Amino acid sequence: MYKLKMLLRPAALGLCLLLALVSCGCSGNSQQDIAQAAAEYVLPEAFSSSWDGEEAYDFDYSSSASVHQTSRNVGSYPDDNRGETWTLLLYLCGTDLESEGGYCTTNLVEAAQVALPENIQVVFQTGGTKDWQLDFVDNSYLERYRLQDEGDVVLLEQVKRASMGKQSTLENFLKFGVEHYPADKYGVIFWNHGGGMSGAEFDELYDADSLTLDELNGAFNAVDTQFEFIGFDACLMATLECAMNLSDNAKYLIASEEVEPGTGWDYESIM
Repeated sequence: MYKLKMLLRPAALGLCLLLALVSCGCSGNSQQDIAQAAAEYVLPEAFSSSWDGEEAYDFDYSSSASVHQTSRNVGSYPDDNRGETWTLLLYLCGTDLESEGGYCTTNLVEAAQVALPENIQVVFQTGGTKDWQLDFVDNSYLERYRLQDEGDVVLLEQVKRASMGKQSTLENFLKFGVEHYPADKYGVIFWNHGGGMSGAEFDELYDADSLTLDELNGAFNAVDTQFEFIGFDACLMATLECAMNLSDNAKYLIASEEVEPGTGWDYESIM
């Protein structure tokens, strides 16, 4: 059980906005116009100056306290889905996106705000980055956690550190999830950089070693379980080659043909 506090500061948000505008290369706008737009940007009410700069998301991972909800109510799940159990496996190769930007941590914070129904289990593995922004993650291991209702995060096990871009690493995690958290349906989400035909999950601790398409296919074949979906929160993975390699392993592929923001998906909404 852990306590996670993520800091968001208006000044930092303004800087991120400026960088995003510059990097997107808006047609017809000079850098001066972009800078002026960023300077005139008004922060949403949720990020107003009423904050003391020390609080954004405050999750108390203890047996006696629940998550402090700071965002909108995402609503309830349809009753007709409650008869089917789900296990969602998150393969989190943090790489420079986490060590330099803390973006994977941001996505975990989003996911922790969702009150999970009893029929959904979420298990994730951490690795592949030099520095996790989460204080409780030990970077000297590959660690497996379960996200529970009310935002509790429970450490399930630590295994010897290995490349997240290695087939056996993925295979072991998939087998762990399926064997220990059986369900009617399974889904997998890969979090990291993507390179299309060159694969995904580039581990910065092992010379950017990545999972090739053949390695992805080999790992899923070894598990001998058909997944409902395989998702890539990564760039450029919606290719014909990727779909063909994984077509026997899942019913649906969720991916992007284009580049994606480094900040990842909106996990509060999709979960």
